Amino acid sequence: MRKLSCFLLVGILLCSGCSKQKDTTTDTTIPEITQDSLTNINYTFSSEDVDARYDTSSAYAIKLDQEQTDVGNSSATYDNKQLMIRNEGTYILSGQLTDGQVIVDAGDNDIVKLVLDSVQVTSNTSSAIYVKNAKKTMLILPEGSASTLSDASSYTYDDTVNEEPNAAVFSKDDLTITGSGSLTVNGNFNHGIFCKDMLVLTGGNINVTSKNDGVKGKDGVACRNITLQIDAQGDGLRASNTTDESKGWIYLSSGTYDIQAAQDGIQAETALEIVQGAITVKSGDGSEAADMKTDFDMITAQSEESSVSKKGIKGTSIIFYDGTYTIDSEDDAVHANGSIEVKGGTFDIKSGDDGIHADETLTISKGTINISYCYEGLEGKEIIMEDGNVDVNAQDDGWNASDVSLNASISRDPNAASSEDAKIIMNGGYAHIFAKGDGVDSNGYFTMNGGVLIIEGPSDGANAPLDYDIEGSITGGTFIAAGSQEMIQTPTTSTNQATVCVLFDSTQSSPTTVNITNDDGIVIRYQVDMAFNALIVSSNQLVTGQTYQLSIGGSSDASSAQGISESGSLQNETQLGQFTLSEDVTVIRQDGSESSVQGAHQMNPMQQGGRPHDHW
Repeated sequence: MRKLSCFLLVGILLCSGCSKQKDTTTDTTIPEITQDSLTNINYTFSSEDVDARYDTSSAYAIKLDQEQTDVGNSSATYDNKQLMIRNEGTYILSGQLTDGQVIVDAGDNDIVKLVLDSVQVTSNTSSAIYVKNAKKTMLILPEGSASTLSDASSYTYDDTVNEEPNAAVFSKDDLTITGSGSLTVNGNFNHGIFCKDMLVLTGGNINVTSKNDGVKGKDGVACRNITLQIDAQGDGLRASNTTDESKGWIYLSSGTYDIQAAQDGIQAETALEIVQGAITVKSGDGSEAADMKTDFDMITAQSEESSVSKKGIKGTSIIFYDGTYTIDSEDDAVHANGSIEVKGGTFDIKSGDDGIHADETLTISKGTINISYCYEGLEGKEIIMEDGNVDVNAQDDGWNASDVSLNASISRDPNAASSEDAKIIMNGGYAHIFAKGDGVDSNGYFTMNGGVLIIEGPSDGANAPLDYDIEGSITGGTFIAAGSQEMIQTPTTSTNQATVCVLFDSTQSSPTTVNITNDDGIVIRYQVDMAFNALIVSSNQLVTGQTYQLSIGGSSDASSAQGISESGSLQNETQLGQFTLSEDVTVIRQDGSESSVQGAHQMNPMQQGGRPHDHW
């Protein structure tokens, strides 16, 4: 029997009058959003970018074969194991090409569609797919297809000056990947996927491994409706333009992302905006690999370490609208050299440094943030909480407002880190802080207008539950802070409601429930889950001029919200004393007698301003 050649001639009609089509071109699960001035990303997915349909009647079908691949037309050529696409059109690629390459070198206005119909391409000298020139190239992943693209472990560069190409999939012009099939990309030399213009991912199950960055778009990266797995020895997902402020951004509209990166997980040189999605990131070797140090040791270590960044999610400005985030980072979990706004989403964070850090303003408007392990929890020049839920377990400060521009000198004056611009403002929501350093530390102002803020820690005397340099005021909400009295600091003012600070005669063991009652029953009841000898309470339940009883322990029939009871009866408690709130801010001993605190505690230069940070 004569052996059949493995090829299909160009232009053969594969299916008359029919076309392969994506299930849908519209994602109705993506919510409408109002673009925010914080990022200035005004990106809209084009209908072309989300449409995986193609017409087989006008497509060129090419079955790749190591020995005999026949394209039979002037739109594409095959020579020396290189398939060269020279004209606009749709090319259906199937088969296998070992030690070969697909090159797109079309016209400046040409749109080239490569349908990867379970194709396998491996190069021993360069990229598997190299887009040298086109207006846009689209890689379409048909339903049920599974393609693999692998590059060489060492390259013979086409462009020796720029050392390009340098990725398993490399494009000098716009690149879109869409469809519902799967694509595996093995970057054995440098990057996995690298587009020097705009990279758009709108569908498919994409799995990338790389020796350096996993998926990289220079001018911008826009993603929706994808499942993306990245295992990178450099950055995971990156936009890299550093010369144009209008570029170098990342926009994630939806999708599932599982990123493990030796360096940054997701990094935008400028803006980063996430509408929704399920995002898992591990950067570096994770939080457990970080060595938690003292402030002085941290400063010394950072002055000696290399510039390698191992942050989870990083950008100049970042905004989160919704989504779920599981981040385990050796460095900051979320970091911005500008501002961050959290408008929604659920965050589960473990960090070897800050949980969420913004050099400028960090605003939490909505969402649930759980930072179960970190050096410092939230950090920014300004920290503003409008609503949402935040839970922080910090090895040092829970929240820290500092001006990083003032942290340049290790040998600065002890008061140099104080800043009129450093502010912590709580207007609403619920926050719980468990800290071994200061619970809330502002190098300027602390203001609480509403919400619930609970601070537990520290137990040692080197720090305090509340620390501000200029002024601390409470005008509303519920504030409970338990810790050491050695460096205790009360608010300077407490208008519209009273504040009481209790200095205990001895350290109370963990857990201890503290009760403030009056003749009607419970006013404030809360269980403190760490050792403490000082407690600050501010609430609209406390009124200047009225008399209250202080006790610990006991049982109650009271219902609690967020661990706090504000009504109900109490039995079998241990009475300590009785006190009258004589001022807006009253300091007492546990027996009810009035006392005083020294106020703002003075700290050495390392403690007062926190530590300087590597920003990139």
